[in-house]
Amino acid sequence: MDMPGALAEYGLHYLRKKSKQGICSNLSLNIENVNEWMLNLTREDLPDE
Repeated sequence: MDMPGALAEYGLHYLRKKSKQGICSNLSLNIENVNEWMLNLTREDLPDE
């Protein structure tokens, strides 16, 4: 399954746009939701807050 299809299941839209810095998107992961998306990541692997 592709990213737009996966996000559509949750009622979200995946947007991408080419910019001078590369490709920008509306998707970002932070410490609060990283465990939902990266289940194999252990607590020791998380960056210091």
